[in-house]
Amino acid sequence: MFYLFDAALFLGFFALLLAFGLSVTSSRRPIEHALLFAPAGFLGVWATLFYLAGLLGFLQAMPFWAAAIVVLVGCLVWKRSNLITNAKRLGKALGATSTLEKTLLLYVAAIAALTFILSLVPPSGVDYDSLVYHLAVPAQWLRAGRVAQLPFDHHSYFPFVAEMLYALALGVRDAVFAKLFHWVMLVFGALALITLGKRAGGKTAGLWAAALFVSLPMAQSESTTAYVDLAFSTFAWSGIALFCEALFDVSDDTRTRRLHWIGSGLFCGLCLGSKYFGWLIFGFLGLWLLVTSARASETTGIGRERWMRLAWLAVPALAVGGFWYARNLLWTGNPVFPFAYAIFGGRGWTSAMAVAYDADQARFGFGKTPFDLLVLPFRLAMSPVSLGATLWPLPSSPPTDGVHSGFFDVTVADVLFAVFPGPVLLATGVPAFLARRKGELVGFLAWMFAFLWFFWAMTSQQIRYLFPALGILCVLSGWMLATRLPRFPLAMRIAGGCLALWMVFSPGVALWRAESNFAVLTGAQTPDDFLRRSFAGYEAMQWIGANTPASSRIAVYGEPRDFYLPRPYFWADDPHNNLVPYDSITTPAQLVAALKSLGATHVLYNRNAARNGGVFGPPQPLFDQTVSNGNLHPLFSARGFEVYELK
Repeated sequence: MFYLFDAALFLGFFALLLAFGLSVTSSRRPIEHALLFAPAGFLGVWATLFYLAGLLGFLQAMPFWAAAIVVLVGCLVWKRSNLITNAKRLGKALGATSTLEKTLLLYVAAIAALTFILSLVPPSGVDYDSLVYHLAVPAQWLRAGRVAQLPFDHHSYFPFVAEMLYALALGVRDAVFAKLFHWVMLVFGALALITLGKRAGGKTAGLWAAALFVSLPMAQSESTTAYVDLAFSTFAWSGIALFCEALFDVSDDTRTRRLHWIGSGLFCGLCLGSKYFGWLIFGFLGLWLLVTSARASETTGIGRERWMRLAWLAVPALAVGGFWYARNLLWTGNPVFPFAYAIFGGRGWTSAMAVAYDADQARFGFGKTPFDLLVLPFRLAMSPVSLGATLWPLPSSPPTDGVHSGFFDVTVADVLFAVFPGPVLLATGVPAFLARRKGELVGFLAWMFAFLWFFWAMTSQQIRYLFPALGILCVLSGWMLATRLPRFPLAMRIAGGCLALWMVFSPGVALWRAESNFAVLTGAQTPDDFLRRSFAGYEAMQWIGANTPASSRIAVYGEPRDFYLPRPYFWADDPHNNLVPYDSITTPAQLVAALKSLGATHVLYNRNAARNGGVFGPPQPLFDQTVSNGNLHPLFSARGFEVYELK
């Protein structure tokens, strides 16, 4: 293995995080609190502070790592009695589990171990968004030593908490080390679902919820990438879990419940700082609290105390997550840039670009006709790929011809079953909505799932956007399996058999999909050879790094996956941005002048833009004329990628 040091370094830091949680958590709180809320919250706050430092012009990872280690170790020394007590409690809790609970816990651990190993390969061409911006934007900021606007890339205006974890990782190691910060969110996400499920229906329900979620092939797939959906979902479930404890646990004293409200608000803030969808989580919790507070005030007449709960939730949420939107308002005039252009507008974007972007997002999903929406649950559960995003034609093997024309450079194994939730949640989760006498907490979760489902169904229908709702559905399924289905022995035996088959099937899918990575995992193939085979643009990008001055700036056409381009660059394609006024450019001299005005010294040109999704191709006739006129001097060509020097 080439990344054993990355694995060891990360596992050491992960162990330190868990020990930190055990040390700072009161022995009166459930043990899962110690393993989840403090470590996950620390990561989110750490990343947020790193971004703020970058805004001030100080984006150096090593001082932040040193400060983190000092804080974590300091807490262990200061609270060592808590650490010892909670470690003993953890051992007792593990020993007091039933055979079924041990089996479920072992399954979660096995999936975590499997996905950890499968993460130990560098991100390839199929890790699309990772190479476009999740890793690429932090890498550019690290090269600059500060957070700066990247007007060519609208993604850089998104909330970036998870990406700043990747920035911290890239500042000391590499992309594989960065990927592990998303893998860990599978573990923390499972812990959040255990916490939520335990409150809904007991320990067995929580373990069922965690096991069901980690069994989803798309959750396993996401945990091996540097995406952000698992991080966002983990923050969401943590905020929901603390919200439920504060709202439904009447045994807690006022101070404890207040801390739960504040903790929920903190995680809502991290949701706001991870994706624009964070407003759905914060908005639903705030609205629910607003309605219940109003009702309670009418009943009890104690209005002020009830309304203070909303402040305890909202103030930390907006303090931690609100500045991302204030930043966008300052930079672009649009707090959710580039979305909602018709409402807010936005500097650096146009109405034509907004229409094209919306049309691209609408390609995903299963359709929005009344019939499509009616059968959407069945299609989601039973289709191996999202129909609207099916990648046709699907190549049957990796590229061997040097200029592979497949969509995203993928194979069948890369996409088939990657987004397959399976029938289990359909069979076990949907009945939870029909069950009577669910209790307030389960009813609340059902309503929240319905809210998130409706929004997802009416928008892009990309299945990874459904992660927060699917986690809630796993909790509802766990509640059914633990509290209702055991009343029917035959149904329980049938369900148990089906679940056993499913839980064996899903890691089999993960192994099948990772077949092309085994050579790197075993050390039989170097990471460089793996990337040359799996990403057509890698060779040209590495040539640029080895053969151009460090002061070079690359204008890129037809390929946004530029993480492996080790020089400052910008996207010169028209649909990405409006930096180059192509409407007024008619001659090669004008094109060269426009590129040079943006600091370009070289051009990277992808002759087969279908490789990156079939969009954002370069203006080919004008470009070819510029080459033939000698304004662009060819330097290198490999697998359809060409490098030119501006003359």
